[in-house]
Amino acid sequence: FDAAKDENKAYDQFARGLAYRRRGMYEQALVCFDKALKLTPENLDAWYSKARTYILAGQLEEGRWCLEHTLSLCPGYYKARKRLNNLLATMPSQSSQSSQPAE
Repeated sequence: FDAAKDENKAYDQFARGLAYRRRGMYEQALVCFDKALKLTPENLDAWYSKARTYILAGQLEEGRWCLEHTLSLCPGYYKARKRLNNLLATMPSQSSQSSQPAE
């Protein structure tokens, strides 16, 4: 029964995180997603939502890491794959940054 209780608590935190994110309260949303993930560390929806929140907050590397982690847990998670591909297409590549001459 403890596992079910943890899942209920995790769902409550997840739902609260979504509500905060909808209001643009990204820091609060991330705290809630972290609490949900502490209770249910393999919660794909919480990882995906955490990634989306980071991206919306402009923290693209953190969002990328969360998407990659989501896909490491479930390689077939289509929404995460699609969002990661879109994110990578908009991020400057590491190689182009390092090849620019120093001023």
